[in-house]
Amino acid sequence: MQLVEGCKGVVLKIIIDKLNEGDNEVYFEKSEVELALKNECQDFSCSEFIYSITKRGEYLYIKGGGHIDLKLNCDRCTEEFNDKFEVIHEVVFKKGSLSQKDEDDSVELLSDTERFLDFSPYLIEEVLLNIPYIKLCSDECKGVCYICGQNLNSGVCECSKEQKIDPRWEKLAEISKNMNFK
Repeated sequence: MQLVEGCKGVVLKIIIDKLNEGDNEVYFEKSEVELALKNECQDFSCSEFIYSITKRGEYLYIKGGGHIDLKLNCDRCTEEFNDKFEVIHEVVFKKGSLSQKDEDDSVELLSDTERFLDFSPYLIEEVLLNIPYIKLCSDECKGVCYICGQNLNSGVCECSKEQKIDPRWEKLAEISKNMNFK
């Protein structure tokens, strides 16, 4: 994308004035996407992001995306692994007075005077929402031994698996053993 005067620091910009009525396409180069995400993600690579923009009067319908490859740490075994996922999202914008409230909360408002749209926050939000909450290197990950910390994916530990009870809770454990829970 080319720079518009007065928008220094904006990485992913869509020049609204240059959009034709109907269908348009916008490409964000890999370097632009990486620059937009550099403060939010570490150790990642991505593809070019491609968006189709349909301009219908005061509305902009934006749909598209790309691929992100992240280095993450497994929540069970703490090993580093790569996770690749596709980021696809849709956003609807409406040009008009910012004091107007659209009936649909999913429609983002744009000022009538805006010449460009900074798309960075929308892309960043979608990427962060796509990162899994629980990061696992595989569904079969065995994690680490809770006693010695051995990664159980790479071998069996030699420590005793006999559960040691805190002496302060021994009496409660005895009561629990003697009760019949059904």
